[in-house]
Amino acid sequence: AMRLLQLSEGPRNFQALHLVSQFIEDNPSQRAVRLFYAHVLTRDKKFDLALKELAKMNEYNPEDFDLIYYRAQVEYQAGNLQEAAEFLEQYLSVQKQRRESVPDNRTTAQASATDAYFLMAKVYEELGEYQKAIEQLAQIDEPQVRSDVLTEQASLYIKLKSYTQAHALLEQIQPDDDEDVYVRALLMNATLSRERGEYEQGLEYLERALKYYPDNLYIRYSQAMMFEHKGEVERAVEILEQILLDYPHESESYNGLGYVLADNNLRLDEAVVLIERALAMSPDSVHIQDSYGWVNFRLGNLALARQYLKMAWAKEPLAELAAHLADVYFKLGDVEQAFEYLQKGYDLDSDDRALQVTMERLGYEPIEVMEPEAADQSESKEVN
Repeated sequence: AMRLLQLSEGPRNFQALHLVSQFIEDNPSQRAVRLFYAHVLTRDKKFDLALKELAKMNEYNPEDFDLIYYRAQVEYQAGNLQEAAEFLEQYLSVQKQRRESVPDNRTTAQASATDAYFLMAKVYEELGEYQKAIEQLAQIDEPQVRSDVLTEQASLYIKLKSYTQAHALLEQIQPDDDEDVYVRALLMNATLSRERGEYEQGLEYLERALKYYPDNLYIRYSQAMMFEHKGEVERAVEILEQILLDYPHESESYNGLGYVLADNNLRLDEAVVLIERALAMSPDSVHIQDSYGWVNFRLGNLALARQYLKMAWAKEPLAELAAHLADVYFKLGDVEQAFEYLQKGYDLDSDDRALQVTMERLGYEPIEVMEPEAADQSESKEVN
């Protein structure tokens, strides 16, 4: 049965799953097979069948409490967030009872509760209830994952635009805790600094990150972007040119340099060649499609610019993309469509720098729409 499940990715998927389901009917005690069967069904996005199988397993063995967590995971992947939360509440109640009756060093209850709280936080995050997600993470008391908890909470505070709280949490993470998480915290703090216009502080965070990963493409690219935001475009271009020399097989090396040149109206003939090279390497990349649309806008090729920007927008609506589309439509004389995209971008991310600059330049006043979760929060909220 296990071998059949391993072969179920092939053309005989239906036949293999049917044979396994028959085996399970005859051998209901085969827990490992049944769990793998549910996993395969979930992988194939047959969520209803996977949940049905897990429910049957629960009926067969009501004391198998881990099945509650598995059901929560499948409900989450299926997008049934409320149902996932209900199963997680049940599971956490069981783990609480275990911890109250047996010391943590004698059971897996603490680790099990940690996993459940992380997943519960994801559920609330997708529901847009960021404060509740933060509160779930605050319940985790396993020392080994403290740094992960802090970074996740910081990410949620950033979504609430509570940057002071996010910064305070990230500052608690030290390299001795977890080197990788520490570097991630440095990068998050660098982004926060950039958003607040504190470019020198942001560059300091990136320099510290580069000490751990001097060849990391993302960190070096972030450094270039920080210099560009600071107004030191030549320094940014210099870094990006070196990245291109060091990573000639990475599409982002070409795209990064090409985009910065295009965004600053520099060497446009070279910029379009660089971005075309990136597009040939990664034709489905939203960011590269955006870059190609933007450089064509700079070159005055408005129809081609609109085509690629709309292609990127259809895949992933982003505030900066909205700003670029607004510029194209404004140039084409369609002010109404331009302002519509600016509002869409504002609804996505009102703090986006490119969007703010474009709204001011085109004279658009956005309509404020206060999110319920954000309305309940303030910068004075105590850090968990």
